Order: sequence, then structure tokens, then C-alpha cells
Amino acid sequence: MTTVHPANIDIAAALGEAEESYRERNPKSLVQHQAACEAMPGGNTRSAIHVDPFPLTMVRGEGARLWDLDGHEYVDFLSEFTAGIFGHSHPAILKAITQALESGRNLPRRSVPASRRSSWCGLPIPAPRPI
Repeated sequence: MTTVHPANIDIAAALGEAEESYRERNPKSLVQHQAACEAMPGGNTRSAIHVDPFPLTMVRGEGARLWDLDGHEYVDFLSEFTAGIFGHSHPAILKAITQALESGRNLPRRSVPASRRSSWCGLPIPAPRPI
């Protein structure tokens, strides 16, 4: 009589089964990872966010929730390493970023916000000079 054992009878088999399930559940993230690998070593800019066999590609964050490219929703227990107590896409932070961009904070020349910041330090910001 033949005894049938589960596919994941040992650690290696269990890991293989889990990886196969992960790939099946996240096909869009896999394709995105493969495309990213063509442009960056490991397909990633930070080793801290890489996981084997490939990292999920997140497309949206709101409060403590994240959504990946394959449409799955997650609770973000890491706080995106930077979101802290505010969570993702907090309205007050989005408003401040929008106001900063609209006020010229990111322009390649002198701006009112840059001039204000220099006065806080007591340092003048020289005007750009032609080369």
C-alpha cells in the first residue's frame, strides 16, 4: 500500500510550494519586477524593501493601508519606513506638499521660499551666474 504525503513534507518543499503560490497570486508584481531588473540591479533602489522571490509593487497608500499592483489590500505595519504616525497620503501633508510646489519651492532658480529659508540661517543665496 502506497502512502501519499503532502507536497510540503519538508522545509524545501514547503518553501517551493509557498513561492509558487506567491507567484500565482502576484503576476503583475512579477512582471513589474522583471522590467525593473532590466534597469536596476535587483530591480530595486533599496535592499531593505527587497524580498524573495520578488517584492510586491505597491501602487497606493492611504492611512495605514496599502494596495499592490495585483489589487490586494494590506495593513502597513512598517509605516512605509517614513510615514510615521500620519500614515500614507495624509490630507494635511498632501496640502503642504501641494502648496510648496505651487509656491515655486522646486523651481531651478531663486524663489521666495528659498529666500525666506536663507534668512533663517543668516546666509545669502547668490544669484546664478552665467558660465
